Amino acid sequence: MRKVTAGFAVLTLVPAVLVSALPATAAPAAACAELPPLPPLVAGEEAGVVAADPYGRYQVGYSNRQDGGSAVVLWRDGAPLKLTEYSSSETGYYAHDVNARAEVVGNHQERAWRVRDGRLTTLANPAGYEASYANANNTAGQVVGFAAVFGEGHRDRAIAWSANGTVRVLPQPAGFINSFATDIDGDGTIVGSAKKYNEEGDPVAVATVVWPATGGYKVLPATDGEVVAIRNGVAVGSDTRADGVPQPVRWDLRTGRKTVLPYEYSRALDVNARGDITIRVSPPDGDSGTLFLAAGQPARAAGNFLSRGLSDTRKVYHQDRTVQDCN
Repeated sequence: MRKVTAGFAVLTLVPAVLVSALPATAAPAAACAELPPLPPLVAGEEAGVVAADPYGRYQVGYSNRQDGGSAVVLWRDGAPLKLTEYSSSETGYYAHDVNARAEVVGNHQERAWRVRDGRLTTLANPAGYEASYANANNTAGQVVGFAAVFGEGHRDRAIAWSANGTVRVLPQPAGFINSFATDIDGDGTIVGSAKKYNEEGDPVAVATVVWPATGGYKVLPATDGEVVAIRNGVAVGSDTRADGVPQPVRWDLRTGRKTVLPYEYSRALDVNARGDITIRVSPPDGDSGTLFLAAGQPARAAGNFLSRGLSDTRKVYHQDRTVQDCN
């Protein structure tokens, strides 16, 4: 995410809320237990995970052949299944999320797609847009992402598809040019962001946005933030301090409370139904790693690789197919 240019104001459309900011960076307690990694589709191929369903039964990712071909892979109860044929990076399919019904969404040549009941279909573009991209789906089959218009008047706009594939463009704050939907809750609440630019094309304002299932939108309190995940009314992401240091953030959409978590150079990645959070720590002078944070408990180390999913059973799934049990 590009930072807001220093010296510009950031839009605030909601009243101030209680912010619980803890000053010190806490040290992690004992590490989560390491489980056997998810197996590759084919021995010797490079394979990775990009997302996991909330209950931990399904994971989705990719398998790359040495000749450059790549296929989408779905793991069901730990066993890999090829969803697409191998293809080049120019013509390939890229998965972004999977729900508890094994429905997978992703992109292919600037078009959003969905796999349902083993059948891959292209999702519709909204009228007037040239491309669409799917970022996430929920168990009800609703999908969110963004649509794009290219050329001199390039713009991106947050969109959502219903379970039956009907697409709609989401409203965005006045004066903002681009918006993106990043995740959707079980009840249809959507989270994402919007950006405003000056005449030179530099970002001058960033809004962290929630689109309630009942319609409209609200701007969450943030300075230069992003919201990346939502579950049961709790959204997580990051915000940037005045000195440019990112910190993980938790927003409780039921109370309006924003909590800044006590970790520097860090971003929240995911949240489960229990309110547990995974955090990616990337210090400028040290090794990066993932932390697992449960309410009222010390943070626990949850692997060194990038976390791609957190289940309600407290399993953490990483891009390199390693799995951590944080019970």
